[in-house]
Formats: sequence, C-alpha cells, structure tokens
Amino acid sequence: MRNTFPRGGIHPPDGKELTSAQATQKLPAPQLLYLPLGQHLGAPSQSIVERGQQVLLGEKIAESGGKVGVPVHASVSGVVKDFTTTTMPNGTKSLTVVLENDGKDTPAPPLRRPQREPEEIAPEEIVDFMEEAGLVGMGGAAFPTHVKYRLPEGTKIDTLIVNGAECEPFLTCDHRLMLEDTDDLILGIRLMMRASGATRAIVGIEENKPDAIALLEERFAGLPQVEVKKVKLKYPQGEERLLIKAATGREVAPDELPSKAGVIVNNVATVAALGQAFRTGMPLIERVVTVTGPGVEKPGNWRVRLGTPVEELLGAAAWRGTTTLLAGGPMTAPAIFDLKTPVTKATSGLVALDEKTQQAGPCIRCGRCVQACPFGRMPLYFGPYLEQGRLDELEDMGLLHCRECGCCSYVCPAHRPILQTIRLAKARIRNRTREV
Repeated sequence: MRNTFPRGGIHPPDGKELTSAQATQKLPAPQLLYLPLGQHLGAPSQSIVERGQQVLLGEKIAESGGKVGVPVHASVSGVVKDFTTTTMPNGTKSLTVVLENDGKDTPAPPLRRPQREPEEIAPEEIVDFMEEAGLVGMGGAAFPTHVKYRLPEGTKIDTLIVNGAECEPFLTCDHRLMLEDTDDLILGIRLMMRASGATRAIVGIEENKPDAIALLEERFAGLPQVEVKKVKLKYPQGEERLLIKAATGREVAPDELPSKAGVIVNNVATVAALGQAFRTGMPLIERVVTVTGPGVEKPGNWRVRLGTPVEELLGAAAWRGTTTLLAGGPMTAPAIFDLKTPVTKATSGLVALDEKTQQAGPCIRCGRCVQACPFGRMPLYFGPYLEQGRLDELEDMGLLHCRECGCCSYVCPAHRPILQTIRLAKARIRNRTREV
C-alpha cells in the first residue's frame, strides 16, 4: 500500500488495544466547571457574563475576541460563580469562567440554522454557523474552523480531507467517534463540502482501524463523491500536509496553506461536531476524551462536558497517581501539573505513563533524528544553535516550519529534548520579531 508520505516517520507501539474496543461512556457533569476563554488558537474570547448571573445550557458566555476566534458557551445550566485564571497545559494563562452546575441542564434556545438539505444552503450560512457554534479543530490544534472556510478570493477548493488517521499512540477517541457518531459525521461532511465548494471528500483512516474503514465504506456507498482511503500505519500520518500527500499525492510547500493545493483538512471530531450542532442546534459544549495508559486501572473513552476538571476523568478511570500525566498523545502532548486543569475543545486524551523521564546526554551525532524527520529538517543542529544564540541560522534552516511531530525526540538514543528545544527556539525567534 502506497498511501503514505515518502520520507521519515516512525512506528512507535500504539497502545490502542487498551481502549479501541471500549464504547464511549458519558461522564456526569461535575458541580463546578471551568471554561477558559483562551482554549483555541487566536485571540481569547471576551466574557459577556457577570458573577452571579444565571445561564442556560448552550448559552453564549463569551464573544469571539477577533477574526481568529470563536465564542464560548455554557456547558451546563447554572450560575456564574466566579472568574479565575487557569494555567493551560501549554503554559499559557487564560481568564476562566467558573460555572456552578444546577443539575437541570435547562437548554438555551437552539442556534438558528437553515432547515434545508446541506446542498441547498448558501455556503456563507454554513460558515457563519460554524462560528456561532464555537467550532475549532478538535484534533489538538484548536484553530477556529470557520476561518479555514473564509477563503481568499479566487481560491478554489476541490477536495475535503477528513482526518481520521489518529496516528498518536494510545488515543482512540476519533476511532470510537467514527463507529458511534457516523450519522453526524456524514452530515458534517455534506455541510463542509457545500461550505468549501469541494466536489469530493476523502476520509483518511490508518489501517489499524479496519472496523471503522468497513463501516464507513458501507455507509458512504450511496455517496459516490465520498471516498474512504486506508492509509499506512506510520507516525505522523495524521499531520495535515502528510495526510494530503498520502490521500491525494499533492505537495504543500512549508510556507503555503493547504487551500493553495485545493484542499481543506478537518479532523473527524470537528466534522462530526458540526453535524451534531446542525442537527440539534446545540453549540460545542462537550467532546470525547480517551483516558488511558499503564497508569490507569480502567482505561476508556468518555463523552465529557467542556470545563470538567481532569481529576473527574481520572477518578472515573481509576488513576494510580503515576509520575507522568499528558494532555493528549505521548508524542507531542505537554504534561499536566494541576488536576484542576479543565477539559477544553482541544483535549483529545489523558495519557498516564509509569515511565520516568530519562536523563539527557550529549548529542552523539548519529543522525537518527535526521532520518526520522518527515519534513527533511536537520534537528541535530537545533539545540547547539539555540544555545549559541544563532537564531538567524535556525530560521534559515526552516525551524519555524517544523510541525513538532516529535519523531526526532522519540528516536534520539541520548534522550535529548529536541521537541522542547524546537518549541523554545520558535518562541525566542517570534519574541525577537515582536521586539523589532
């Protein structure tokens, strides 16, 4: 099978057998929920509620803070108890609305949406609905979905790629969603094809999910414009540009957007969330999260209200109190250091590991990181150049175009924190640019 990217990549043990057959369970909403206003890429949302105010399930509590932003909605009915500051897993701080759950789930009026078949709706109406529903990329990037569909004039999209690869080890939330929320996924695909003008859709799924591949092939039999494409089991197959290459053969340059190649890519969770919001009129207030790893006794997948502290999920999964708890897949996710950290739109999983951090040694110049890099970079130089302050040379080497997949760190026999070095170097380059 050739449906893959041409260079680099790795094959870590995937650990998916712990939860891939575990049907999604519904986690009860807790008494207190913490809804950060900066849980997406772009400008933080702006609160429109006051302390002591009563709110309804799905009611808007924060407006979009700019063009690259989305609103935030109440994930329960109840009262605005307080405002606080949350430290997110990536280290940023976010103003947070604290909701006290009244246990009633009294719904707000549903979002307005056209009561017509997707193919009969004006594309701009669908894009506006994406924004009002608070949709972001739910594979981890949390980029506001509607921004992808507000295309520059003259841009033509012919292909929608639905990313069901889920290449990160341990995570199975997307796998279960494809099996369990198929109707919403189909509706979301139809809406996104209409919004983008795409004449075909490709659902890319790694070959380790044969049940999802078989089910979707059966369900899409009546939709000839939608193709299920089995892609090779290789990390990071789900990275946007690499999946485009695997699914269509098209190349996207490092400084170009996928739309330049006539493609839009959305994660399956985002697509299904659009379908669910359009069907029910309820904005994005919950998501499926995988809780897994050797550090939990009852690994599984849970449908969770946004704003739920992770300690609630860890309790349901019987966490053993391990040394390392990650907010997402183990290849790229940051560690969680506060159990009050809330589930956000970008929280795909909690992975509890028993392994202790290895002591980093000096680079031995073996070149394994270069061989593993899917993007042809030279990671062995990033650490030394950063230490020497050679930021211009790091830019010239394409460091800012690194997709932070973590392959280099995984293969390094000296256990050097190459991915963390890349992130630090990017921050210093961008800070220097802002200072100028």
